[in-house]
Amino acid sequence: MILKYVLEDRLGQINQAYVKIGSVDSNFFENYISLRDIQVESHEKAGTDFIRIQQVKTYYNLDYNHKKVELFDTEIIGLQFITPKDEEDMKALREEKAVEVVSGQYPFAKVFKEESEREEQKEFLEVKFSDEYQKIKDAIQDMRNGEHRIHHHLNTIRENIEKLREKYIKPEVVEEPKSILSLDRMLGKYLTIMYEDKIYNLLLRYREIVKEMEERVRRDVERRDDIWEIQMNRVSIFFDIYGINFNGEIKNFNSRLSKNYDNISFKLFGEKGDTIGMIKGELNLLKLDLQATLDIPELNLTGITEFRKYLSDGVASLQQDIQMDKYDVALQGNLTAKRMKLVENPLLEKIQDLEIRYRYNSRDRQLYLNTNFVKNKIDEMKNN
Repeated sequence: MILKYVLEDRLGQINQAYVKIGSVDSNFFENYISLRDIQVESHEKAGTDFIRIQQVKTYYNLDYNHKKVELFDTEIIGLQFITPKDEEDMKALREEKAVEVVSGQYPFAKVFKEESEREEQKEFLEVKFSDEYQKIKDAIQDMRNGEHRIHHHLNTIRENIEKLREKYIKPEVVEEPKSILSLDRMLGKYLTIMYEDKIYNLLLRYREIVKEMEERVRRDVERRDDIWEIQMNRVSIFFDIYGINFNGEIKNFNSRLSKNYDNISFKLFGEKGDTIGMIKGELNLLKLDLQATLDIPELNLTGITEFRKYLSDGVASLQQDIQMDKYDVALQGNLTAKRMKLVENPLLEKIQDLEIRYRYNSRDRQLYLNTNFVKNKIDEMKNN
């Protein structure tokens, strides 16, 4: 019991806020210790937890000269960041962010509009300074000056207009039946509803973690150097994503966040029943940038709790690239699904196999989808 109170006091000093421990088991002869039910208080929101951990098991070494606790072969089980979870909290957080967008703190809509206008202006200038445009302009000017080769000039104008049309105007698809296009748009809308809100909620929670980490880095920079710190040389972690229990390693992490100068690399593996997966990447704690790749060769779609309201059956493979900074998340990936049973809409019940390429950027909250559904249906109709 005394050891528990001493650890809570020392870890509280390192955390600069309370740390509560449920129980402690130790072996002093082997320099081994196990902590259970750990609660780490937030710096951003005093009186609330920032992190909860079910269990930490580790070997350790105390360096009194440098006031450093070195941890070896550390296992962290059940790591959980405490962010808003219930519907009321998330609703309030979404409204708060909406106000920030309107106030210009996160002017994503404006940035997206400017990018679109810039693309339009670029295309306009490409046309204006093209050879075809100049030939049309010269032909019109010659006719205005009274040249008699009108037929020749008209042919020049017609030919160069056709060249411009082929270069810059994409032909509309007219051979695809409207019913199939309507179904494809419905599928796109369905998948957008299915994914976008989940991604955005994840982003909002990530931003809450970012605010906490920024505050911790700020406070850490202001601290003296002659204080105790924890150096974790090799950490095994266990957590859950997409219904898969991942486990893997993170190396060289320091409790003094401002001392984590280099990117922290990680590679995690996981499986659950027939579902297997891997996530690897790099995290910069000072810039709070994350780059990662998620690869799940076989995924049981109904095993994902969030998808159960949309699917009653299905398996898939998923490859996804993830980029996150302090404010935004960008995703790009491929999902190949088989034996799906989409619910809630009779028309969608016929869709069983589907390949989806997608990308998402939280700046404009648009999920861009490209499916093979229309192509497959057109090929099927031609074959029949």
